[in-house]
Order: sequence, then structure tokens, then C-alpha cells
Amino acid sequence: MSSYSNVTPRIIDSVFDRANNRCEFRLPAGNVYLSSFRLINVGVNATPSNTKYNPVLGALAAIKTISILDGAEQLDTLRLAPLLSSLKHLNKRNDENLSMNRFLKHVGLGYVAHGTYGINAGQFTRDSIKVTEQNPQNDTEGDGAWVSLKDLLSFLGASLVVPTTLFKQLRIVIEYNSATEAAALLNVDNATNVSTRSDSLLLVDEVNEGDMKDMLMKNYQGVVYRPLEVDQVVVPSTGNGADTAAGSQPSQTNTFLMNGFNNKKLHRVMIVNSPTDASTWYDTNALQGYGQLASVPSWRSRIQLRVNGATKLPGSGVETSVDGACGNRRLAKLVDTWGDFNIIPGQQFTSFPDNGNYISPSSLVGQQDIFGLEIKEMVRELQVEFDRHGVYNNAKQTQQLNLRVIGEVEKAVTLVGDHYNVQYV
Repeated sequence: MSSYSNVTPRIIDSVFDRANNRCEFRLPAGNVYLSSFRLINVGVNATPSNTKYNPVLGALAAIKTISILDGAEQLDTLRLAPLLSSLKHLNKRNDENLSMNRFLKHVGLGYVAHGTYGINAGQFTRDSIKVTEQNPQNDTEGDGAWVSLKDLLSFLGASLVVPTTLFKQLRIVIEYNSATEAAALLNVDNATNVSTRSDSLLLVDEVNEGDMKDMLMKNYQGVVYRPLEVDQVVVPSTGNGADTAAGSQPSQTNTFLMNGFNNKKLHRVMIVNSPTDASTWYDTNALQGYGQLASVPSWRSRIQLRVNGATKLPGSGVETSVDGACGNRRLAKLVDTWGDFNIIPGQQFTSFPDNGNYISPSSLVGQQDIFGLEIKEMVRELQVEFDRHGVYNNAKQTQQLNLRVIGEVEKAVTLVGDHYNVQYV
């Protein structure tokens, strides 16, 4: 595939596209396409014109689910797309978000150290040095986003080519967020006239007729890929802190049985603590931090995973000491398992002294306590132990949480004569 003359870019128009509803693209049969599928003009329009996207999600606020199908056969799908897309944005280096994604997808990630320097009485001084958001460029009225589907659908990410000689009714189906759902992913809770854009296009690269196309069709042997699936449970509130004695920290011990990964090979997991009380992420009408897409840390928490009856972490698991050091250990496990994450030091803590002097805006503190762990087992039973303490008169630390386990499972498309099977491996 060294010569671009063997490939012709194509623009595929949608066969159906309705704002706040769904969009569908159909690829002609009998061709071979590179797996580099791209969406353009994806986004949300809203009033007033300076309404911005949630900074961790950007223009993908328009999308609820993305699926690739062959007729009725589902090859891959990305459910809970706002959450999983935001995690994929976070799972990038700072430079990638700062230089690319804030322009291509209108996210607000990517940070710089900002401050002033000077000389005072012959001594070098510095003042107000802090990590700050850098020109996020995420107005909803900006240009539509450019989205690589290889980054979102692991079937495409693991493939070199997609032959519609085999997948004869190949479809890309996008379910848009409703007006209410999209509005909840903006920077204010009073946006009006919210609608997803209805002029999206699919860009593909078609392999031209010739020896290369014949070779790719002949040698196609299917693909093994690792889609992301989600199982979730509700962590109950620790109780209204205002009803407890001042200074108290009501404890909570939970063991959850997660059935969503049974009889599947689970390679690795991310665990996200999604907040549920909107009052903890809005100040008047303005979004604070990442809102419902945050993963909020809990005071004096503990986490342990038990797979097929055996614990995956030594001792009682990763447990927070009173000084909050567990946040660093969880972040280390996350990076060891999933690679770089665009998380500012301190975002994994409930808080720390004078945080406003080091991170701007200070609402970014306590937003990204994400846990990661390698499993590499066929799952018969998965249990998650999650303990925490509430904090007196602190709604963020006592609220109900959605504990979401994002698991990387293994599937394969295997050829059987002129047909194929899609199955878990």
C-alpha cells in the first residue's frame, strides 16, 4: 500500500440523517476499503452562540452510539459513546490534545504551565505559576468535528482493509443524542435550541481495481479485535452529610457482582466513578469541571477486584491513606495498564491545600480518579469491592455514584467458506 495511486478517496452521503435522531451510511458491495473511515461535520448547535462543549468530550457530544453492521449482523458498537469517547480523549498525550484534538474535535484538554517571572533586588522570582487550560477552542458554533472511526471502533482499528465483497451490506449507523441529552453535555444548563448537526459525511479510501485489490480480497482471513464493553452498578449515597454529626465520616462497604463479562476473555479494565447529583457540577448555570463525565474520587476509599474467586490485587487492594496517597497509586495502575492519560497531577485527589494556586480553573481538581487493571482471564465471575467514607455536609463526597467497569474483551470475525462468524474468543 505504498502508492496512494492505488487508492481513491470517496465521500459517502448518508441515506438517512435527522438531527437528534440518527444517521446511516451504506457502502456499496463489491469493493475493498481501507479501514481509515472518517466522519466530518459532527457537532451540536445551540443558543447562545458562545455555548461551549464539555471540555473532555468536545463535538462528540452529538453522538450516543456508533455501530458498524453488515445487514443485521453487528460487527462492533460503541455504547455510552459520550463516556467512552471522553476516556479515549483522555487516553492521549498532552501534546496530542493541545495540538490536534482541540481543533479537530473541539475538546478543552491540553494544558500549559502559565505564570510570570521577574527580578527583585537582584533575585530571580516567579509568581502565580500554575497549570491552566490553553485556549480550548470548543464553541458549539465552530466548525464540525473530524472524527476517526478507527479510534472509536476496535473492529476498524484492528483491520487493514474492510472488503464489501464479504460484508455485502456494510453500514455505519450513528444514534444521535436527543436535544435534552446533548444539552447536558454543554457548559451551561440553560442552553436552548439544541440540535445535533444533520449534514455529516463519511470519508473512505477505496482500493482501485487491479492486482492489489484482488490480492487483498484473496488474502483476507478475518480479524481479531478488542471492543470496549461496559457494565455498571449503583453505589448508594453514604447518607446526607448534613444529617450527621459535624466532622463525621460515615463509612460504606460494598461488594458488587458484575455479570456483563461472564464467559468472555477480559484483557483489562477501567473503573470510573460517575457522579449522579447535578448540583455537584453546576454553579448557578455554569458547568464546573467535566460534569457527568468526571470520575470523582472518594474520601478514604478502597478497591479490590476478584476474578473467578481470586483477588487480583495483593492484600485488601488499593486503599486510601488519610493523606490521600491512594489517588497516586490508582493513577499509576491506570497508566501502567492503558498508557498515557492527559490528567493534571491533583485531578485524582478529592482536594489538596491551596489547589487554586496550582491548577486553573480550580474546578478541574477532583475530576479524574480512574482506576485501571490488567485481568487477562476468561471470566466466570467478576466481583468489585468498593468502600468509601462520606464527608460531613459535602454533597460531592456523599452522593450516589454509577460505578462503571469498562472492559476490553476479545472478539473475532472468522471465515467459514464464503461466509463468516462473529464470536467472542
